[in-house]
Amino acid sequence: MNNKIFLGVLLVLMGLFFTIRQFIPDSIVRMFLNEQLVLFLIGLYFGLIKKKTFGWLLAGLAVYLYVQEFYPDQFKITFPIVILIFGVLLLVKGVSERNTKVINSAKANMKTDNTMIKTQKNTPDIEDAKEVKKEELMSKVAFVFPGQGTQYVGMGEKLYESVNNETKGLIDNIYNSIDNKDLKNIMANGTEDDMKDTRNAQPSIAMVSTILAKLLMDKGIKVDYVAGHSLGEYSSLYSAGVLTIEDTISLISTRGKLMSEAKISGGMAAILGLSSDEVESICNEIDGVIEPVNYNEPKQTVVAGDLSVIENSLPIFKEKGAKRALPLAVSGPFHSSLMKPVAELIKAEFSKYEWKTSIIPIIANTTTNILQETEEIQNELYNQTFGPVKWVETIQKLKELGVDTIYEIGPGKVLSGLIKKIDSDINLVSIENVNNINEI
Repeated sequence: MNNKIFLGVLLVLMGLFFTIRQFIPDSIVRMFLNEQLVLFLIGLYFGLIKKKTFGWLLAGLAVYLYVQEFYPDQFKITFPIVILIFGVLLLVKGVSERNTKVINSAKANMKTDNTMIKTQKNTPDIEDAKEVKKEELMSKVAFVFPGQGTQYVGMGEKLYESVNNETKGLIDNIYNSIDNKDLKNIMANGTEDDMKDTRNAQPSIAMVSTILAKLLMDKGIKVDYVAGHSLGEYSSLYSAGVLTIEDTISLISTRGKLMSEAKISGGMAAILGLSSDEVESICNEIDGVIEPVNYNEPKQTVVAGDLSVIENSLPIFKEKGAKRALPLAVSGPFHSSLMKPVAELIKAEFSKYEWKTSIIPIIANTTTNILQETEEIQNELYNQTFGPVKWVETIQKLKELGVDTIYEIGPGKVLSGLIKKIDSDINLVSIENVNNINEI
């Protein structure tokens, strides 16, 4: 039952209870229509529906008060005994949850081998088949990669100093293979302004993300799906087996350069406190180019378009109920239709690389479709340059596919914050540095 419906029914029953109790004999009211019952129902709501421990405490307290009032002689339960019982139950619950997390983590690092299952039995039992299917839908793992804005000064040096010589050699090869020959020095010693430059920010973030993803997979962590937020979708190409790590960073470096040099006039703003449908409706009422481009969380949508239109729209969003409407410090109207000329330039770069069918399915930013074929992946990367990032639907899609554990790989914890607001039940693991990997 929907939470609001359940709570509505509960409130209606409570209202009826207090209304009709005046017409019922006191003996019946005391036994069956009393405050303890109300407390018990509230406790059940928070315990069963909201999954809150204090809900069960309320329900238990209600039962205790009821027994003490109506059966004091039959049940000699003192308050300290009640506290002791609750303490034992909480301990059992805590240990159970801890063990469940350990089991889920172990399952997340294992992939179902369908071939072995099929060869074990030529005619598998129906119940066994159901169990296999159920297992396939559970404990899936996804890697997600952050977009631009998560970079920080010195992150390249921090990564380089924490890896072994073999990985240092790989990083050096990557630096040598890209067109941005200053990137190594900027990632180690650059200023905040250097790191904000799109030309530097994109390959820097992708470098950290892909190297950490490689180390994570080398450690034996298995992944079922990958996704990324904007730039992060490009970073996911390596983990998906579509491009080599060198080609992935090279393509992203070129993307950053093209976007930096395009100088397309425009702006972006974050709208907080309105649903995406409300933001879309308001955008449709405004003259000029203004489009929802990042569906980050249920109550946060980013819009992009002509700079003057964006600036003039901020008071309108606030008048329509937005809690905040904040202009973003960006160099262009990213993911809006104004970026289509840049998309054409990026698309022309695709032919310079050797693409492969993805080993790990990619969840598309703009459609949330599952991508594996080269042509559809390239089309998605082209379209997302001037198309929206549907992050809310991406996470919902992963959940539908059975993903219960998501690794955010790269600098910052921006995506983890968004995911918590989309689906708080998903287990999140932040991989910002090598120490996080070593702790697994």
